Amino acid sequence: MEKNLKNNMNKDRIQINGDWYVKEASKEEAIVLVITQTEGYTVENDEFCLEATRLIDMETKLPYPGDISLEITDKRSSRLDWKRDYWDNNAFLIGVLSGNKSSLKLLDSWSKENITFLQKFLKFLKKENWL
Repeated sequence: MEKNLKNNMNKDRIQINGDWYVKEASKEEAIVLVITQTEGYTVENDEFCLEATRLIDMETKLPYPGDISLEITDKRSSRLDWKRDYWDNNAFLIGVLSGNKSSLKLLDSWSKENITFLQKFLKFLKKENWL
């Protein structure tokens, strides 16, 4: 019995240079990563950076259909005060592309030139079958 107890103790301990230490489980082993692949397009002008991203199904290696997100960086202030916003409502994005008044109303602070810039990018995404 003493032999079994000693064997079990040795499983949880290691000897280094004659000194015994308690084995610790690696913290790395406890962390499980769930990896998601993405692909994207980015365009920017002096006032905005637009980054479109979509998720890729890791099993089929195909994008999830009709599900994109758009990160908008508003650069109209000093670099330290840039604001980021995330849009993931594809109906809203299609509304902006088509000139829907209620969708465009949410862009009141944007100049006409920047709205056209956004629409041109959305048109590109539609051509690429992202929208």
